[in-house]
Amino acid sequence: FEARDITDRVLAEERLIKNEEEIQRLYQAEKQAHYLAETLREAALSLSSSLISGDVFDSLLDNIHKMVPYTSAHIELLEDEDHLFVRLVRGEENWPQEKRIFGRHIEINEIPVFDTLLKECKLVYVSDTSYYKGSKYFPGREYVGSWIAIPLLASEQIIGLCILEHIQKDFFSPDSINWATAITSQAAVAIQNAWLFEQVRDGREQLQALSRQLVEVQET
Repeated sequence: FEARDITDRVLAEERLIKNEEEIQRLYQAEKQAHYLAETLREAALSLSSSLISGDVFDSLLDNIHKMVPYTSAHIELLEDEDHLFVRLVRGEENWPQEKRIFGRHIEINEIPVFDTLLKECKLVYVSDTSYYKGSKYFPGREYVGSWIAIPLLASEQIIGLCILEHIQKDFFSPDSINWATAITSQAAVAIQNAWLFEQVRDGREQLQALSRQLVEVQET
């Protein structure tokens, strides 16, 4: 029998395996970063392609879903200091009719987390709705297990909320929350441009209406 010390060879093989694992990890991280950057670029182009606020909100939810596969979502806009109006929904078709909130006016003070969120302009994540005291807002644990509320901004002022929901509890990871926040932040400029365009359009229509009235008065 011949005995040989192969410790150095074993250590070298272990270092090689670790290096290969690290290279693979870095490659996957670079691949993910590239995909995220490309998705954000496409989202920016999509969001800026229309000056109609409804189209911008639709595009926002479409682009978020590419990165964060929610099961339902809502766009809720501020009507006044005390009310939110549910402007756009996704995924409510599977909810009971009495649980759906599309087109509803929501009392902000009935949902404490909304009041805090709107005042502080910070994202809120409820990982398990069954433990949330304001759960009467949710249709039930079987429809919404976890949800995120992200402030919508225009001209650096909060105009509403983008709410993403999933049937599973603890569904949204830190990465998915960051992706959703990044896309929503990109929507701020598009929302502002759409609102400015609609204000100008409404002003032009009002001016045309006044002009017609003036002509009618002159003719009379």
